[in-house]
Amino acid sequence: MDMRVDVAKYRNGAATIENAIVRPHGGVVKRPGTMHIQEIKTSSDEGVVLVPFEFNTEQTYLLEFGPLYIRFYKDQGVIVTGDTRTITAISAANPGVVTYTGTDPSNGQQVIITGVAGSLGPYLNGRRFTVANVNTGANTFQLSGFSTASLPAYTSGGTYDRPVEVTTTYAAGEVDDLSFAQSADTLFIAHRSHPLAKLTRTSHTAWTLADAAIEAGPF
Repeated sequence: MDMRVDVAKYRNGAATIENAIVRPHGGVVKRPGTMHIQEIKTSSDEGVVLVPFEFNTEQTYLLEFGPLYIRFYKDQGVIVTGDTRTITAISAANPGVVTYTGTDPSNGQQVIITGVAGSLGPYLNGRRFTVANVNTGANTFQLSGFSTASLPAYTSGGTYDRPVEVTTTYAAGEVDDLSFAQSADTLFIAHRSHPLAKLTRTSHTAWTLADAAIEAGPF
């Protein structure tokens, strides 16, 4: 309608609409805002891209493609493995020391803490931390680079879990050049320096990356 000044609808139209969403049957509404959910795996990494994955209205994801990895987000949070460990204490120290039950984490592993009660909770819950100096005899590890010395004292509660992550062969300089096409629960990934790959989802926490088997052309 941009050039049809002779039509009445021209007076109600717009050639460009910014920061708004056009409704299917007319009119516009202000676009929704954004929310900080989580830092990328390594905040200094360049070339990380976010890719939508939508199977239906209830199974929608955001995929974080970074150097040699993929991570997954759903319902305003990063997807974790479900292999949670219980926190029994967090010391007021620099860096903070977490006491836990269950299997030991590994140094350098990243964990997401949730469920810490009391005034300390807002400082830790939903955040990602790097494990350091695991003491298997005492069941403790440090929150690398994070001080709890001046924070409220730990009272109770809390668990930690690891983000679901898939290892890839796409290096830092290649992630920006990836191309994607989704079919149902499979995301095809193309790059000129790698075989065609497919990422398959079988559940929220189960994702598999493999080379795509091409049985017929065109090539």
